[in-house]
Formats: sequence, structure tokens, C-alpha cells
Amino acid sequence: MLLFQIQLRYNTSSKKLFSLFFLKFIKMLKVETGSDNQILRTKSVPIPKIVAKHQALIDEMRETMQREDGVGLAAPQVGQNIRLILVTLVNAKERAIVPMINPEILRISEKEVCLEEGCLSLPGKFAEVLRSEEITLKYINTKGQEKILSLSGMNARVVLHEIDHLDGILFIDRMVEHIGPLQKLKSKLYL
Repeated sequence: MLLFQIQLRYNTSSKKLFSLFFLKFIKMLKVETGSDNQILRTKSVPIPKIVAKHQALIDEMRETMQREDGVGLAAPQVGQNIRLILVTLVNAKERAIVPMINPEILRISEKEVCLEEGCLSLPGKFAEVLRSEEITLKYINTKGQEKILSLSGMNARVVLHEIDHLDGILFIDRMVEHIGPLQKLKSKLYL
């Protein structure tokens, strides 16, 4: 499926709308599904240099994520085993979809929280997952600049979930039933 995006240009000097418009074709991507899907279970490779095809993939992933009502999407979920994620970050003032290239966790908090998660690649499945409450990560933005970001709460959880996809890990691998008794007790303390 293709999405057509029409952009009309406004000429500020003549204060008239150009009759010319641009069509941008955005391919809607298929989301890979299944807990035994080899693409989802393969560790992704770093992106050595950002090129036009990566920006096109980011645009397609953004449209796919929004169409599927997701809050995050990793490149393996659309058949690309490269280290690229899109995450929806929310603060008191705004909500933004942030592309992160080669994301790497620098720090995780000792405090963990157990919450229910789902995934576009495992439709209809939900499970309690124990994750760190706060993280610090570094990533490359679409301009090729290295960024360092500290996140907490749901923002941290979404990033951790998507980075797991880059390492071939699905949320069902981290669900509470798969962790030991000491971690289960610890998770109950933070609910």
C-alpha cells in the first residue's frame, strides 16, 4: 500500500499558493510477526553511515507505526536487521516520534517496575515485564549527530522494548513468568 502525501508551497513574496504540489510516495511496510520469526530473532547490525535509504525507511516506519497505533517500532519488525528504532517520547508539553540510529544503553537504574506490555509483532499477546525505571542512552539522530538522553517511566520502557528487538529479544522472553523468584518478589515491591 502506498500513502500519498501532498505538500502545497506558499510563496511569501506574492502571498499566493503555488498551483504546483509535490507527491511523496510512502510505502506502508508489513510488520513481521511470530515468536519464532528468524528476522525478529536475529541480532541487528549497526548502521555505518546514514544515507537517503535510511531516511526513506524512517518515513515508512513512522507511517507504519502510526497506522498500527504503536508507540515504538524497530527496523527488524519491518524486515530490516539494522540498528534503527522509532519511539514515541512524551513529556508535559509535547509528544514526538524520535528516530534513533545505533542506540546504546549507557546506564540503567537499579529500580525496576513491572508493567504489562504488548507488541505489534505479537498481536493479541500481553504480559507483565520487569524493566528499569530510568535509563541513559546514546544514539545518532537523522542529521548524524550523537545524542545522549536520560529517560524514565514509559519513555524508558518503550526504548528498552525497542532496543530488545535489535538484539533479537521479544517481550515474552522477559515476562515475569520467565524470571526467578527473587526478581518476582522485587517486582511486587514496585507495583
